[in-house]
Amino acid sequence: MATVPDASGNNRVVDQSLDDDFFAITPSDTVVLPVVTDGIHVAVSGDVTFYNRHNVLKKLTGAVAGWHPIRTNRIMATGTTATGISGMVNAGQRS
Repeated sequence: MATVPDASGNNRVVDQSLDDDFFAITPSDTVVLPVVTDGIHVAVSGDVTFYNRHNVLKKLTGAVAGWHPIRTNRIMATGTTATGISGMVNAGQRS
């Protein structure tokens, strides 16, 4: 567990099950992540539907397994077929 600032500067507790700089993301149409990611990692290829940092809905079609420089605070369940998604947070954003 770690405390990280969200987009409003409020501290949120995040379960960082992978590493200090990474956390697992469960796609959800309603839950906003506690922090804007600097990137995401996809373990199993597929589509990723997300809101970008300007709150515009986007879809990365056929995202291959690996790293993607996506700044987002929400990965949608609807339209997302990729699995094993993790968020990366710059260490400087954590407290």
